[in-house]
Amino acid sequence: MIGQAVAGSKEDVDHAVESASKAFYDVWRDTDAHQKGKILYKIADLIEQNIEWLSYYESINNGKPLKTCVD
Repeated sequence: MIGQAVAGSKEDVDHAVESASKAFYDVWRDTDAHQKGKILYKIADLIEQNIEWLSYYESINNGKPLKTCVD
């Protein structure tokens, strides 16, 4: 097993949507472009640093050969 997912209630979903909207409208939207760029480059660096691990689990997730998930 790779992970677990818990069934959520309508209230859980509403709370998640509200939190995501607040994060976008109160934080991300007001973040200047330079800072957004730094954040996105950091995410890209983390993906590159963990590409083998991410590719392995993506191949399990989608059933494709590992090579197709790395390239």
